Amino acid sequence: MGSFVWSSDLLVGHERIDLDHRHLVDLSGEVEDLIAAGGDIETLRRKLSEFYTRLASHCSFEEELMRALPHEPYGSRVSDHIARHAHMLDAARELLDKANRDLAGQTPQMETDGKQVIALMKTLIQEDRELIGNLAGKNRQARAGLLATEKMARPVTVGMYLTFILVSVLLLLLAMLGLTYYETTERVEGETRNAARAVLGSIANEVAGTLNDNRDAMERIANRPLVRTPTQEKCDGILWEFKEIFPRFANATTIELDGTALCSAVPQPGGKPVNVAKAEWFQRAQAEKTFVVGKPFLGPITGRWVSVLILPVYDDQGVHLRYLGFPLDLTALVPRLGDLPLHEDSVAGIATPDGTIVWRSKDADNWVGKSLKDRTAFANFVEMGIGETTTSGIDDVERTYFFERIEASGWIAWIGVPTDTPRAILTKVLPSVALLGLFGMGLVAVISFLLTRRIVGPMRELAETARAIKKGKLDARACLDGPREVVEVAREINAMIDLRERQTDELMRSNVELERFAYVASHDLQEPVRTVVAYSQLLERKYADRLDDDGREYLGFIVGGAKRMGELVRDLLSYSRISGAGRKFAAVDLAALAKDAVESLRDMTAQSGALIEVDGACLPTVLGDAMQLTELLQNLVVNAIRFGKPNIPPKIRITATANESHATICVSDNGIGIERQYWDHIFLVFKRLHGASYPGTGIGLAICKRIVEGHGGRIWVVSKPGEGSSFFFTLPLA
Repeated sequence: MGSFVWSSDLLVGHERIDLDHRHLVDLSGEVEDLIAAGGDIETLRRKLSEFYTRLASHCSFEEELMRALPHEPYGSRVSDHIARHAHMLDAARELLDKANRDLAGQTPQMETDGKQVIALMKTLIQEDRELIGNLAGKNRQARAGLLATEKMARPVTVGMYLTFILVSVLLLLLAMLGLTYYETTERVEGETRNAARAVLGSIANEVAGTLNDNRDAMERIANRPLVRTPTQEKCDGILWEFKEIFPRFANATTIELDGTALCSAVPQPGGKPVNVAKAEWFQRAQAEKTFVVGKPFLGPITGRWVSVLILPVYDDQGVHLRYLGFPLDLTALVPRLGDLPLHEDSVAGIATPDGTIVWRSKDADNWVGKSLKDRTAFANFVEMGIGETTTSGIDDVERTYFFERIEASGWIAWIGVPTDTPRAILTKVLPSVALLGLFGMGLVAVISFLLTRRIVGPMRELAETARAIKKGKLDARACLDGPREVVEVAREINAMIDLRERQTDELMRSNVELERFAYVASHDLQEPVRTVVAYSQLLERKYADRLDDDGREYLGFIVGGAKRMGELVRDLLSYSRISGAGRKFAAVDLAALAKDAVESLRDMTAQSGALIEVDGACLPTVLGDAMQLTELLQNLVVNAIRFGKPNIPPKIRITATANESHATICVSDNGIGIERQYWDHIFLVFKRLHGASYPGTGIGLAICKRIVEGHGGRIWVVSKPGEGSSFFFTLPLA
């Protein structure tokens, strides 16, 4: 972990400055760790390059910000701070240069240099807190205090009064509607719960009554002599007649004590008595010696879902003779739900204590026989007696479930009402409330419209006119309608617009004429310049031997000057053609474009021995004109090659960093460098620092500046004489 760690104590109070500081501190820690650990050299170089690029961008932005501070008393302190910026950039650049060279034996020195950069950065961040944080913050606070005083001194406008009244009425209306909705919701929820419990009680009572009726009928049958002393030939007919009278039974049987079904209303499979000794309902009847309602199963004889009602048969002395077993056809067990106001997705049903479904009101998917044992609501009722709970059913619909036990069977009746039932009912019972609310809101809206139109409308139209003019719509005019004061202001605004429009037209005509003049002059000058060059060269070839040394020297001056003039005219023509107006920008892959630009300069790089590195991984996709951006990169690379050190191959690197909206691209070299006082001058047209010592006309960087500014960015340089330069420019991200 590096010795310099970001903390809240380092906050300055400016969003961009704080973000830069945090990134720089994090990067410095990574660099320090890599140097101390002797890490991968390529990673170290990349981190140092990123640190240097971000540091240079940060210093440039911060210097612009600091220059906005009043000269007194901050002038000298700002100058000292900017000077330390340059010193820190030099130290960081030197550290990067060492990383780009062979590192053998340099690790201790790099560690010392790195600590020097970090120590200087700590000092500068502390100064930032004072210069940008405290002092600029006090200035902002003073301005905010002044504006607050002015705002308090202003009288409250009519629009404010109207807005307050209308908002108060609307809030009161909304409060009344909210209270009505709350009370109605509570009432509907209570009614829904009561309706569900009423339906549940009706189901339980109806099923209990049906089972009791069946038990009474079976007890009457049990007293018949042929049932007490049955023979298969005679009792089958009696049972068949009973089944015909009560079709809800799938069959009617007499069962011996060993489980043999001696008599059956429905012919038994194979014509032989079936033994049911292992059936759950028969074993329960043997154990309880009373009327039993069996667990539902798919009957082997009838092929239907049935629940066997089994009753012991005794003689007059109370001797247990046999059983009557009547399978109840569950398809005939359909309790009435009534016409109570329940949601259409409400579902009711009956289940055994172990969770087997006996009946379900919506049984399109054949739920009978399936189990509810693992369902939370059913388990809560069986285990803890909780008769109301909300959960998802077997069809994954969330419902509130109510439960009740059914007498005589031990079965459990239940009903589930969807949780959105109250809302569904409210959509039917609250139309009058909604209508009242809409009427009230409409009334408030009409009043607001009328008052706004009569009182506030003219002022708003005036503001709209001002906004339209701000957006460049110079043909907009304020409407001369409304109160007298508003009309007077509108008249003055219209007069100001007319004056500005005349001045703008004059300025545009002047700019167009200047651009036309520059283009025509540079274009038309090419012909006479070419003529001078051609005839000067012809004169030199044919008559040079007739001239003395001075004459030949003078003639050489003429030829050289003419060629120089031709280069200047061509570059001026190129400069005049650079414009962002009317161009449609598109997404440009900067990595691919940079590689193509470098490839187009292959002959020049081969001749100079230049090494050009394009960090394609960090070059983003930007919004711009591909042709102009190619020319921009070519000019910067050519510039770096031209101003290289004698007998030392130029090393050029193209990298970038990005934030949320813009990319900062850096083209760095190891050339002769630039004195600080000339950093701004080199971007002027035909500005040359070295005279004829180096080739060129001095317009390449001016073209670069015009291209970058045409893309809405800015360009600057950070350099140290004898060690190289780094040109930075910003472009919008695609």
